[in-house]
Amino acid sequence: MNNRAILQIYLSMALVKKLFAAVMMALILLVMVLLPKYIGGLIVHSSPLDFMKPKQEKYKGVITVWNIAGFRPYVGSLGAWLKTVGARAEKYHYGVYFDIESISEEEANSRISNGEFPDIIAFSEGTVANEKLLAFIPRETLPVNGGESTVQSIHLASSCELLLYRRADISDLELEHAAQEHSAPSLDEFKSGKAPCCITDARGAGDMYRLVLSNKADDFDVLSPYYETPLNQHIGISAHIDSEKIDYAIEFIELCLDIKAQKALTELGLMPARNDIPLEYEQSFLKEAYEKLKNGEN
Repeated sequence: MNNRAILQIYLSMALVKKLFAAVMMALILLVMVLLPKYIGGLIVHSSPLDFMKPKQEKYKGVITVWNIAGFRPYVGSLGAWLKTVGARAEKYHYGVYFDIESISEEEANSRISNGEFPDIIAFSEGTVANEKLLAFIPRETLPVNGGESTVQSIHLASSCELLLYRRADISDLELEHAAQEHSAPSLDEFKSGKAPCCITDARGAGDMYRLVLSNKADDFDVLSPYYETPLNQHIGISAHIDSEKIDYAIEFIELCLDIKAQKALTELGLMPARNDIPLEYEQSFLKEAYEKLKNGEN
C-alpha cells in the first residue's frame, strides 16, 4: 500500500471521528435543554413515587353477594365460580372485597323476611321480585342483553330438563306420553329400578351417568324434548345498594358475562348465557340438549 492510500484512509477515519463527535455534542445539548423542563414537570405535577400509591377508590370495604342455589350445576359449584369472578374483580381494586355466599331458597326467603338483602344477588328465575332490584345500565355492550339499555337482572346461565329412560322397560307410547305431559316418576325411583323413566335436571343425569360408569346402575337413554326451561340463573343489584358501590357491582356482573367466565360455565355442565361460547361437553346428550335450547327446538 502506497503512502497516498494510507493518507486517504487516515483522513477518512478522522472525518468519521469528527462526525461522531458532532452528533454526540448535539445530543448532549438537546438533553441539557429538555431535561430541566422534564424534571420540572415531574416536580410540579407528580411525585416520582406516585406509581407506588394505590388507586383511589370511590369505596373501600365489602360488597356482599348471595348465590341462591335454585338448581345444581352438572358438576362443581356455581358458588365457587362466582368466588373466582370475585377474586378477579378484587385484583382491579385496592381495598374492595366481594363476600360471596351460597344459600338455599328457603334460607334466602327467611333472611329477606328479616330485613337482610345483599348488594348483588344471583337467583333462579322467579325467586326475586323486580322491585327489589336496581334498574341499571351496563357500562359495556353485552351479547345477552337483547339490545336493552336498562336492565334489572341479567341472565347468567341455564341448566336443562332431561327425560331418562331404559328402552327395555318402556314402550314408545309411554315414552311419548311422559315427554308431552312432562310427567314421570322421581329420579330416586328411576335409580332404584322401580320406574322405567324419570324427568330430571342435568345434575341428576350426571349422577346417573356416574353410577353407570361405576357399575352401580343400569345404562339408560336420554331424551331432551324441552326447549323452554325454568332452570335459569340471573343476577341483579339491590335496589337499596349504597351509591358508591354501584359501579363495582356493575363491573362484577360484567365480569360474570365476559368470555373467560362464561366459558368456565361449560365445565360445570351449564349452558352459558352468551351465544358466542361453544357448547362442548363430555356427554353427548348434554350437548344435544343445550343445542336444542340454543336453537329453540322442541
